[in-house]
Amino acid sequence: MVQGLAIGLVRRGHRVTVLGTHVPGADLEPFFRPMRDAGVAVLGMAFGGRAYLAERKAVAAAFDTLAADVVHAHGYRPDLLHRGAAQRRGMAVVSTLHGTSQIRGLPGLYEWIHERTLRRSEAVIAVSKPIESHLLRHVRRERLHLVQNAWAPIDQPLPRGDARRTLGLPADGPVIGWVGRLVPVKGPDLFLETLHAIRERPWTACIVGDGPERAALEAQATTLGLGDRVRFAGAIPDAGRLIPAFDLFALTSRSEGTPIALLEAIAAGTAVAAFGVGGVPLVVQDGAEAWVRAPGATSALAEAFAEALAQPETRRARAAAATVRLARDFGVEPWLDRHERIYRDAISRRR
Repeated sequence: MVQGLAIGLVRRGHRVTVLGTHVPGADLEPFFRPMRDAGVAVLGMAFGGRAYLAERKAVAAAFDTLAADVVHAHGYRPDLLHRGAAQRRGMAVVSTLHGTSQIRGLPGLYEWIHERTLRRSEAVIAVSKPIESHLLRHVRRERLHLVQNAWAPIDQPLPRGDARRTLGLPADGPVIGWVGRLVPVKGPDLFLETLHAIRERPWTACIVGDGPERAALEAQATTLGLGDRVRFAGAIPDAGRLIPAFDLFALTSRSEGTPIALLEAIAAGTAVAAFGVGGVPLVVQDGAEAWVRAPGATSALAEAFAEALAQPETRRARAAAATVRLARDFGVEPWLDRHERIYRDAISRRR
């Protein structure tokens, strides 16, 4: 989403800098490279997880150099740490809430504080209707904007055969794919539970992504008797280009905004079976463009998996219909128009 927004705004003649803070040792080059190639200025800063004072000082110095009109923050850390520094320098702050992690402990506390401080931003963007409804408790209506994510392609999908070879998957046979961070909110454990319910059917599954839950998920796959049928591919840059390897793309999140992975799957022409969380039902309709089931209903989703794999013509028809809707309702130009209007409104409020 940040890549598409930054690249699109540069092509419209705006001066854009993406400032990415990250933990030491993280490789952000696959994220930065497409933006740099398109003319976006990119600035990476490495800090330890709790090096708050050092990060605030460095980012404030960057703000002095950049002299931007708008700072667009994504996530609670940049909002909580850097909103004040931007506003003290006369910059308007636009905050986008993509969803919540549903993680307890400090991350959950930070998200709770974040939501209650969003009223201090000149504008707040919610990427799905449920998020918008939730934020109305904390943000005034005139400052809150619903802007669903758009599809801004960066890389073209690989052909099916090439994608399968890259992932080490068999050339033939049905493959069910899952892409995302291996964290509880994304529901990779629910994906494994769903697969277990159709274990008597022929299929291979592939999980693309990494995260703190990987070891537990590998153990779960073994316990469920799926160990030799589920491939954990790890984190792969630009994973969306590999989705054509799958006959069916599964989204089993417990919570979502408007998931980019879903848009990537549709753009790749792959059929979708998903829980109807967050903005998912506004992207694809059950029966017309995908298989959509109640959140957390693994038995119902397993039936959808089985039906989709057994009916290739239906699978192709729904995938094609979803592609048409993606082009019609999630185009990048109207999305960029909305952001430009929000930025201008935020600047006027700051002045």
